[in-house]
Amino acid sequence: MKKVIILGGSFDPIHKGHISILKEAMNELDINEGWLMIARNPRWKSDYSSISMRLKLLSLVVKNEKNIKICKEELNDKSTNYTYNTMLRLKEKYNNIEFYFLIGGDQLNLLNKWYEIDKLSRIVNFVVVNRPNYELNNENIKKYNCIVINYNGPDISSTDFKNTLNLNLIPEYLHDYIIKTGNYYKRKLRKLVNYRRYCHSLQVAKLAKEIAMNNSYDENKAFLAGLLHDCAKDVKKSIEDEIMLKLFSKHISEKRLVYHQYVGSILVEKEFNIKDIDIIDAIRCHTTGEVNMSTLSKILYCADKIEPTRGFDSSYMINECLNDIEKGFLLVLKENYIFLVKEKGLNLKDSSATKECLEYYNIV
Repeated sequence: MKKVIILGGSFDPIHKGHISILKEAMNELDINEGWLMIARNPRWKSDYSSISMRLKLLSLVVKNEKNIKICKEELNDKSTNYTYNTMLRLKEKYNNIEFYFLIGGDQLNLLNKWYEIDKLSRIVNFVVVNRPNYELNNENIKKYNCIVINYNGPDISSTDFKNTLNLNLIPEYLHDYIIKTGNYYKRKLRKLVNYRRYCHSLQVAKLAKEIAMNNSYDENKAFLAGLLHDCAKDVKKSIEDEIMLKLFSKHISEKRLVYHQYVGSILVEKEFNIKDIDIIDAIRCHTTGEVNMSTLSKILYCADKIEPTRGFDSSYMINECLNDIEKGFLLVLKENYIFLVKEKGLNLKDSSATKECLEYYNIV
């Protein structure tokens, strides 16, 4: 008899953890197929993406992962989705399949409260994912004949991605589609910045990612830095002043238009739980630059200045950055200096950070 294991969820979005757990269970129990059973309207969640969006991501998974399929059974049921009712319908449709149902330790500990759990446990084999340092309910394991498998893979959730917007948490073959639609980025970033700023940030992120790829640098870090670099652009002046006075007092004499880089370096940790010091540092100097900049700081500085929707022909600078970020950075730094001083009339005395950067790289 064919064996199939089901992993249910909202998959908003599906991430590396989902796939890793499913494949681990299939391998350990010698199961033929894994089914991703998508929920229509998760009753335990109030803010989720459209069914079409989530299904598109699942279809890309199925295209790239062998022996994994989509189960749409719960999409056809507009009433409350109970696993027991769903499994009854699946057993009727596929009487030649032995079904397994994958759950986490948290679900195991509540299994006795599931609808018709005694009947359900007789028509499906529950497989419990045992994570390190998580206490399982042994009574439920015995009562419902659960199979326990140990798992040491990535411990992430869809919420982790939506909170941090970190592409490293989802499979690479989903990156382009998620970036193209901008669904998750718009929902998170639009709470902080206006639509024009959001569009600019997404363009900077795309260009930073491309520059990083061409220069053998971590493209996902570059994308994230680009996406979040202006997150503090629309912060209230009172909050901006408070942060500047408390944490960046030595820069308080600079023009207000550069404050957002300093405030942003604080905001990315608070709002997006960003701990990566490279990303934080890059955001902190993306407007003015600074002495001895890191590769990521150079990538972000350039991408911000020359992203293609800026309204001028920056193609020659983009090409130089793609070919060699070190040479490209010096070119962009020089061109930006010319623009600021000759066209904007910037007095370098008013921006010590910019002046220090330009002097360090022998631009002035």
